[in-house]
Order: sequence, then C-alpha cells, then structure tokens
Amino acid sequence: MPRSPSKRGQREEKDTTAPQSVARSVHKIAFINDSLLSSNSAEVVRLRNPHTDAGSMYIIDREQKAVHEIMAFDEGFRYVQ
Repeated sequence: MPRSPSKRGQREEKDTTAPQSVARSVHKIAFINDSLLSSNSAEVVRLRNPHTDAGSMYIIDREQKAVHEIMAFDEGFRYVQ
C-alpha cells in the first residue's frame, strides 16, 4: 500500500463548515453592539466552505443561545443578503 506524502511543515486546516442545525438558527444583523462583543459569552468566528474558500463571519452568543451572521464592509457591518 503506498504511503501518503509527508505533511511535515504543512498546516492542517480544520473543516469549519456550519452544521445544518446551526445554519437554520442564524440571525442576520445590521450592526454589532459593543456590549455583545465585550460579553464573555460571545465570540466572532469565520466559517469557511473548504470547497470554494468562501466564508462568512458569525457572532456566537452562548448566553442567548443565538448565532448572528455578519458581513464586514470597510469600517462597518451590514446585512448579508
């Protein structure tokens, strides 16, 4: 059986695609509240489609059990159409 090529020196990329259960509960928001980002229960993440390298940014709010989809444009945030 042939051996796979060595991965030494290469970074392994994680699959960060959103599960379907998360995708159905996404809320689209127009702006980010500073208090949400300063909360210990919220974090901003980028989920990437490994096949197209397209990605979306999300705020995961564990306290409210909500996922907010955001898209950055220059200095602000707008709805994702």
